[in-house]
Amino acid sequence: MLFASTTEDISWYENDGTGIFAPRQFVTMAIFSAKSVYAADIDGDGDMDVLSASSGDNVIAWYENDGTGNFGALQTISTTANSPRSIYAADIYGDGDIDVLSASLYDDRIAWYENASNTLSVDANELNNELLVYPNPATNQITITNLALQKIEIYDLTGRLVKSVSTINNEETIRIDISSLHAASYLIKVITDKAVVTKKLIKT
Repeated sequence: MLFASTTEDISWYENDGTGIFAPRQFVTMAIFSAKSVYAADIDGDGDMDVLSASSGDNVIAWYENDGTGNFGALQTISTTANSPRSIYAADIYGDGDIDVLSASLYDDRIAWYENASNTLSVDANELNNELLVYPNPATNQITITNLALQKIEIYDLTGRLVKSVSTINNEETIRIDISSLHAASYLIKVITDKAVVTKKLIKT
């Protein structure tokens, strides 16, 4: 659970799976009048990052999750929204990246910000060209092949993990049943013996 203070901090509480929450953990203690927060996988690495809108300094920002629930420094998305009051994330552009939306009070604007970052390294980009995911679009089953595969994770565009499959001996071909997924766009995170590769999947 995320919590935005009206003073100078954003914090979160870990759910143990039964609705009981651990003590408060801070995302940041250096924000000016936070009005809204939202969790989404902004950098496409499978971890839930945090977005914030703060009216005191007109900042739309995000904080990177290192994978263990610890968050990096504020990274500014925009400082032009006049008293932002709401923040949200979705793939507006339809390119597999999570974009950001905001609503601000004094300029009466709803705006969106395209996520133009490329989180893949050069090596991962080369592997991305080698990795095959087919058919795509798909309805019932996909095949992933061409690299030594270790684990495959499928995320919806809010960053929620919806399916995870691990291999036994770094198989180079794996078939995954996706018939239970809703028709939508997804991100496939493929962990190979060399790198992590992300692909977009369209489920019909």
